[in-house]
Amino acid sequence: MKDNKKITKIYEIIIIAVFVLFIGGVGLYSFVDVNPTVSEKEQRPLKQFPDFSLGAYFDGSFMQDTQDAYADTFPMRDFFVTANSTLKQLMTVTINDEIFIGTTDDGTQDDNENSPWDDDNTIITNPNEGYEWDKSGTRVPGNSTPRPAAGIPTATAKPAQPAPAPTVAPQGSEDVKGGVIIQNGRGMDLFNGSKTDADAYVDFINNLSSKFKDKNVISIMAPTSISMYGSSKYIQGLQDQKAWIDYISQRFDSAVSIDVYSALQAHKEEYIYFNTDHHWTVDGAYYAYLAYTDRLGIKPVDISKLRKQSIDNFLGTMYTQTNSSILKNNADKVTYYLPAVAAKCLAHYDREDLSKTKEISLVSKPAGNNKYEVFLSGDNPLIVINTSAGTGRSAVIIKNSYANALIPFLAHNYDNLYVVDPRHVNTTLDNGLNMEKYLANKDIDDIVVCMHMNHVMTPSVIKCLNRLI
Repeated sequence: MKDNKKITKIYEIIIIAVFVLFIGGVGLYSFVDVNPTVSEKEQRPLKQFPDFSLGAYFDGSFMQDTQDAYADTFPMRDFFVTANSTLKQLMTVTINDEIFIGTTDDGTQDDNENSPWDDDNTIITNPNEGYEWDKSGTRVPGNSTPRPAAGIPTATAKPAQPAPAPTVAPQGSEDVKGGVIIQNGRGMDLFNGSKTDADAYVDFINNLSSKFKDKNVISIMAPTSISMYGSSKYIQGLQDQKAWIDYISQRFDSAVSIDVYSALQAHKEEYIYFNTDHHWTVDGAYYAYLAYTDRLGIKPVDISKLRKQSIDNFLGTMYTQTNSSILKNNADKVTYYLPAVAAKCLAHYDREDLSKTKEISLVSKPAGNNKYEVFLSGDNPLIVINTSAGTGRSAVIIKNSYANALIPFLAHNYDNLYVVDPRHVNTTLDNGLNMEKYLANKDIDDIVVCMHMNHVMTPSVIKCLNRLI
């Protein structure tokens, strides 16, 4: 009996010792390990440990930021992320070759991050302050043509068609909230609309038109891949993106809605969306561009005359969300075209300090795994692009990452492009970007809002949009 108790005690001591050594080893490793700044697997920047300040300590933000940073830089984090994704797959059920994997967001990773604002943040109260960081506004010399009078259609644009009677908001079940559907080798994030969110986007566009009566306000609502390839149960009622686009477009006071949905639907059998990522491909973006130029009556660049390049083996956000072997076996190719115009692109890359800038290219091979960053080097708070197009026209692009693949084409039609990502500006009082103030010294023709439908229906994104005006 005594021997058994002795063996049990030794066993307990060993277990405790192993546990203490493991915890101590992880803690020691976390001190000496160099914290990564980017997760290549998840294709997003990782939270970094904050600098200490008494203000941040007492308002609780220091401890919260520290907790978030430790969670993002925990030793062997990629291993645990992979294990978690694998466990999710083991818990899924396959029905009729369709796999559903629930997620906590819509699968868009950093592209769907919430606004850096919350209701306790300081809102810009004086749009006449700040903007010392703005180094733009000069036209690029060229054979510029006179700017046409504001208002679409222009002299050469197609006449506007009579608007149909406004439709009512789509109806249906709200059971589908979020997750990824994998079908036919393609990952698709679910969509679910609401009248409240749709009306909020309408209000933003109409307020923008009211603020800038002398500008053309243009909305590009890009459908996501599930609207083209999803089974009928995911594209009806509240999930019907076409119905929501029609509902929203018919409620604009004077803004123009580009019918991107029809343009993409006509080419749905082509490679217009990635298999493993939530974005459209460059071909999808080009068909949207053709719909845009056709509606505005401007000449599009001929894609067949551009130099084509590509990058193989792209595994995008749908894969990083699911770690699906099906998607891994259907890796994407990222094709891009070298623009026919010269362009100088200055990115204000630090949303905490917009005075920090770096030069980027319209298209360039990315350094990391996120090969969609071939377009504009990914998302930046603000990018100023001066081109040699010589059209005499300038535009502001208010966007999410769907516009990144579109902008290299638009560079052929504008001398100046001011690209604003509302999710990454207005993070501090000094760096607040108020559109009225920002555009005061710029000769702008068009204000274009380009976002995919999940963000059109995301309240935190609408909040960011509203803070621009």
